Amino acid sequence: MKHVLSYAQMFSARSLDRSSVWYFIIVLTIISFPWSERFSSIGIILLVFHWLIDENFFLKLRSFKMNWCIGLMWSFFLLHFIQLPRGISLQDGWHSIEVKMSFFILPLLFATENYFTPKKFKQLMWFFVISLAASFVYAVVCSFLFTKPNEFVYIFDRMKISSALMGPNYYANYFSLAIVFIGTELLEAKHKFSRENLIYWILGICFLIVQLFLISKTAWLFMAVFFIYAAWHFFSFLKNSAIRIIIFLSIVLLLGFSSTFLPPIRKRIHETRTELKINPSEVKIYNSSTCRKIAWGLEWDLIKKRWLVGYGTGSANPLLLESLKKGNYTDLVKHNMHTHNQLFHTWLDLGLAGLLILLSILGFSFFTSIVKRNVYLFWITLLTLLNCITDDMLEIQAGCVFFIFVMSLLLFAPPQKKTTYS
Repeated sequence: MKHVLSYAQMFSARSLDRSSVWYFIIVLTIISFPWSERFSSIGIILLVFHWLIDENFFLKLRSFKMNWCIGLMWSFFLLHFIQLPRGISLQDGWHSIEVKMSFFILPLLFATENYFTPKKFKQLMWFFVISLAASFVYAVVCSFLFTKPNEFVYIFDRMKISSALMGPNYYANYFSLAIVFIGTELLEAKHKFSRENLIYWILGICFLIVQLFLISKTAWLFMAVFFIYAAWHFFSFLKNSAIRIIIFLSIVLLLGFSSTFLPPIRKRIHETRTELKINPSEVKIYNSSTCRKIAWGLEWDLIKKRWLVGYGTGSANPLLLESLKKGNYTDLVKHNMHTHNQLFHTWLDLGLAGLLILLSILGFSFFTSIVKRNVYLFWITLLTLLNCITDDMLEIQAGCVFFIFVMSLLLFAPPQKKTTYS
């Protein structure tokens, strides 16, 4: 909280210079994400105007230096244009290009003008956490108001609680990043007690409860990896390696086993087991696990036919829909089932080159996070990768713009004297 207050005091105490305006726009953008997938577009537009309206504009352009990361991001974006004429659906193709504009715009903006510092990033995350908490209160109120008196038991149903804002899986990603921030700050505190750490604990517990309501499988897989990491570092005070490993493994196994008894998690596990036994011809759109299993199988059959060149931008979902029709998956066709796997989606649209470029972008981001010891860049990249495996996340503004915005902000940050957050 003190990070937010210190920034407000700083902002009011001096004249508006470019860095202050830039940071203000970044704050507006980051707090908009939990409220609507469209609101973030306003922040990006403001950021573009800020970048253009600069007396040193041409000097800024001359300072631009191409690197591997920018080259990969721009290549990924331009390949969508190159493959557009070959696509089956021009409408789907243009939508895919529109969403992926962040791959072109954000690297240019942040590589040529970036006032990022670790301190500012922590302030930024505090704004994000506060906005996220406020958005959930709004979501609960909306769910309450639009629930019939005899159905109050469903107020916290995962679909109902997020319906006023966005899908539960997209919403859960934001809470995942917030939990990483809170957990990292607590690890940095090194077991010290303070009022700020107490706030972190309260927020962390509340956000974990929210994740139980949203119960996104991808989010919980991601958080499981983060909790293992956090548990290992939490016991760093134990100098005896054998004792540390025994306690660490015991805690991880105990938490993993006990979590399966929590009603929301137990319900999702039961749903998944039941869904996988459903006759494919009887599958419904809400049977998420079986839907993905069917979609991925059909997509792989399509990929094998044109694994090298793909079918063209905007082809993935129409091709899947046609395959679902041939397989008589009536309910999935009725609800326009989409690919639910970004890697397959990109492979279908752009061919092997597109897939390799996308994986290279994520690989470069992982490499940079390790070299710079940037823990937040590592976790946002991992969250992006997991979402690419379980959903066609980069075809949706709530996912694509958010992930590329945070990744670009960290990837193209100016060199710092201290490049680690730990």
